[in-house]
Amino acid sequence: MPCGCNCARVTARRYKVMLMKSDNSRLTSAKEPGRGYHDLGGLDAGPIDTDVTQAKPWEKLAVVVGNALGAKGAKVVRTDEVRRTREEMGADLYNRLGYFEKGIESLRRLLVEKGVIDEQELERDRMSADHYRALVDLETRKRDALAELRSQLSHMVAENRLLAARAEEHERECERMRAEHHSADANVSVRSHFQQVFEERPPLVGK
Repeated sequence: MPCGCNCARVTARRYKVMLMKSDNSRLTSAKEPGRGYHDLGGLDAGPIDTDVTQAKPWEKLAVVVGNALGAKGAKVVRTDEVRRTREEMGADLYNRLGYFEKGIESLRRLLVEKGVIDEQELERDRMSADHYRALVDLETRKRDALAELRSQLSHMVAENRLLAARAEEHERECERMRAEHHSADANVSVRSHFQQVFEERPPLVGK
């Protein structure tokens, strides 16, 4: 029999250690001894960007969903499970994803593992989302193309108006030059007529 409170504390401590060992045995770091690709402690990770940036809506949503499924919410996932699925992603995927993307991928793996959601259902949703994004992108490109065509058409109309105005100005200049030419011809004709009359008149008879 346990003898007093001390034995009870020892028993509880041993039980706690057993639980910890059971949980930790599922972690990749326990299965594969040595430094994992996810263990960056003490390594040179380059400069730290200290600028404060505003989280994107989807990043905020990722945190909210994680909290809603975690210990403070529905208790569907545990912290050690999230860590395990992060460590089981593989070096390529782990290094390619950002912080919030790792959290989303970890939750996806856990929910599929627990049977909360179905992998095929996720694939259908992903394909639907890709299809929707493709349609949105197509509509965006179509609007941009139409806006560009309208801009080019407006520019062409403005150039045509400018050319028409220049053509009218050129025509007016031609009309002015023709009028000046006709006036000059008329003056020449008048001078020629008076010169001919002067030359054909009889000479004056002296007194």
